[in-house]
Parts: sequence; C-alpha cells; structure tokens
Amino acid sequence: MERCRVPFSMSGTLLCLPSRLRRRQRGLSGASFPWSPAWYIQSHEMPVPSKTKEFSMAEFVKPSQVFLNQSAASVDEVLAFLAARAAEAGIATDEEAVLAALKAREANGTTGMTGGFAIPHCKSAAVSQAAVFVVKFAEEIAWASMDGEPIKVAISLLVPDGEAGTTFLKLLSQVAMMLMQEEFRDKIMGTDDADEIAATINAGISL
Repeated sequence: MERCRVPFSMSGTLLCLPSRLRRRQRGLSGASFPWSPAWYIQSHEMPVPSKTKEFSMAEFVKPSQVFLNQSAASVDEVLAFLAARAAEAGIATDEEAVLAALKAREANGTTGMTGGFAIPHCKSAAVSQAAVFVVKFAEEIAWASMDGEPIKVAISLLVPDGEAGTTFLKLLSQVAMMLMQEEFRDKIMGTDDADEIAATINAGISL
C-alpha cells in the first residue's frame, strides 16, 4: 500500500491517490496539474502545517502589499507586476531576476489552484526577505488552473534562496492549506479592504 504524505482532502477526509490516478494529473505538454491544494502540498512534499502556531505573524503580510482592482491581460503581465512591486518594496534587489524565477516556476507547472485563486511563487537570490503579495483583479485572468476556471486572486510568495528549505515550504504549505477553507476563500473574495485581506492571511501564517 502506498503511503500518503498529506492525508487531507478539501473536505478534511483522508486523501491518498494510487499511482494510476496520479498519472492522470498530467496536462498539456506533460505539465503537472494537481487536483486540489492538498494534492499540491503532497506533490511538492511539503510539511503539513501544525495547528499550534510557533508565534504570531500578525504583520507578515502588510496592507501595502495587497493590490486591489488590478488589470492584467495575461499571466506574464501578472508575474511582471509582482516582480516590479517586490523591487519597489525593497523585497527584491533585481526585478528581472525575480520575474525570471516566477516564470521558470510557472513553466515547471501551473500555480493556478481552484476557486479563482493562484499562488505564483519562487525562491531567488534576488529576494532579500520572505514576503507575500496579494493581487485582486478587476477582471478574471485566463490561467491554467486545477478546476479550469479563470483567476481572480493571486497570492504570491517570494523567498530568498537561503530559506528555500524552511520558510519557503512552510509558507507554501500554509497558504495551500488556507485555500482549502471555504471561509478563508469567501473572506478574500468578498472584501476589497486591504487591511482585512492582510489580517485574514496573517492569521494562517506561522514560521
């Protein structure tokens, strides 16, 4: 019997798909298209976050890192926007290097999730400190996603190379776990208050 590294589904029940089903997650050009946030965690061998927080990250996501009513014509435009904002905020020392890292990650497999969310992310030597940026779009963005639906919200994770094995995996797994919660998704989709969005995400992050 195969072991299941992440025993949760969207409903909280056990999830362990056999190899024959895992092979069916292949999409266009052989890219990997996970089925759910839980599957995304499993396929990346991420640690499942503990419900006991080590300490509060109440200001990890700042309201100034939440961008509302944005427009973009493509995924590449979204990634360029994120790289530019990271450089402006002093999170990145090289905008082009961050953009290249985001594009390389996207080319390796879509970061489009379900329910209108995407989690574009990268680790790069050009990133000086771990950060989360949130973008809500004025119009839906065509983005290869698990459910085939367009994206309305991007939650982007940027992490320095040196923290790739710790901070990066924790952030990615925690955001993916938050996206399993209908209440979390509804809160983010239902408000255009940057402070509320930042607080909602911060409540689920512990490093």
